[in-house]
Amino acid sequence: MIPLNITRAAEDALRALSRLSVLGRDTEAEVYQSVLSSVTIMESYVDTIVSAIVEDSLEVGGGAIGGVVFDELRPDLQRSWARRNHWLQRLFGISMKGQECGQDGDLVIALRNALTHGSGGMSRLQTQDAGGVVELAESLRRKLRVDYVGGRLFLDASSGQIACSVSREYVLSLDSQLSPFSTKAAKVRLM
Repeated sequence: MIPLNITRAAEDALRALSRLSVLGRDTEAEVYQSVLSSVTIMESYVDTIVSAIVEDSLEVGGGAIGGVVFDELRPDLQRSWARRNHWLQRLFGISMKGQECGQDGDLVIALRNALTHGSGGMSRLQTQDAGGVVELAESLRRKLRVDYVGGRLFLDASSGQIACSVSREYVLSLDSQLSPFSTKAAKVRLM
């Protein structure tokens, strides 16, 4: 069920995650696709809602100079999750890293990065720190039911659904924290 009093961007993300969680459970390819897509949906949500809030604030009083500055900032905001987190902190004082849903979201992102860049295992960047590999492997096993054996990742049939659930909680949490900054244009679903 989609809660009331969320932004249009959050509603769109939750609907997409809901459709995805139903699809991604039968084959290994569907599980992988669910993980990959759940992160893409989170990224799209963050990029969309932050852009909407900033653009609304520019209409209220930012003027042409503010628009030029945001046009320069937008590519940096969308460059990486580290940059998204930086700008959430800088613009709104929100740190998702200190919250459980943010940490779980980072774990799903790490899994997506491994699947995308790691050829069946963790990426080269993820394996540079041996202690970090052990910690990441343990977190993946505990939270997402992903085993790391012999340098390879093995996803459980439920890993995709868990990734969708984590993404859902991330979107809901961030949307509620961004609520004070949302203006009439960003707010849609009120009842």
